[in-house]
Amino acid sequence: MRSAQYDIRITKGERSEAISSRSLEAYGKMKISIILGTRPEIIKMSSIINECERLRLDYFVLHTGQHYSYNMDRTFFQQLKLPQAKYNLEAGSGSHAEQTGKMLMGVERILQEEKPDVVLLEGDTNT
Repeated sequence: MRSAQYDIRITKGERSEAISSRSLEAYGKMKISIILGTRPEIIKMSSIINECERLRLDYFVLHTGQHYSYNMDRTFFQQLKLPQAKYNLEAGSGSHAEQTGKMLMGVERILQEEKPDVVLLEGDTNT
C-alpha cells in the first residue's frame, strides 16, 4: 500500500516553498500544530497525522470542538487509528461569532505556549 502524497507550503517571511511528504523528513525538529474541529477535517488531516506519527515528528493536534459530539469525534479518531488531540477547546454550539471568538482566544493561547514552527489547518469552516 502506497502512503498518501500531499504538498505542504511553508512560508517564512516573504519566502514560500512547497514541499511534498517525501521531503518532509528533511525538516527534522520542526514543531507542527495540526488544527481541526469538524469530522470532515479529522478525515482530511488523518493522513498527515499518520505521516507525522510514522516519521516521529514533533507535532500536536489542537481540536477546536466545533463539532461537539465527543462520541462521534472519538469514533472517527478510533476508526482512523489516530491519537487523541492534545488540546480540545470545546467551542461547541453557539453563533458563528461565539464559536469563532472562543476558538481564536484558545488557539492564540496554545500557539503562544507551544510555539510551533508550522500550523496546518483546512480553512473551510469556522475552525
